[in-house]
Amino acid sequence: MIQWHSQVNNKAFGVEWSQTDNVERTEMENGKIKTRRINTESKKQFSFNLYLTKSEYFLFEEWWRLSLKDGSLSFEFPCLDGRSGTAEYLPLEQYTASGQNNKEINMRVVEC
Repeated sequence: MIQWHSQVNNKAFGVEWSQTDNVERTEMENGKIKTRRINTESKKQFSFNLYLTKSEYFLFEEWWRLSLKDGSLSFEFPCLDGRSGTAEYLPLEQYTASGQNNKEINMRVVEC
């Protein structure tokens, strides 16, 4: 797990979350569909935004590329579901950025 860059804002806004699909379904030739849990604990996936200054964005982009290996590793971040403390998150896809000077970053992650 990679630590969040200490010089980059970690105040998330616009947080949305949902439960990940934790059920495997097998359709049988006859009878009803068989189901089972994939994991003993359900995970949540989150979408959130960060508002970064231009200098924070360059630090974030370098951290994403070099430390997080283009989003292939998990990172520590303040809990996105309102609990206190931090949690471990894994990116589900590449982040998106908008804005010219200040950047608004959108990320989709799943809790580990």
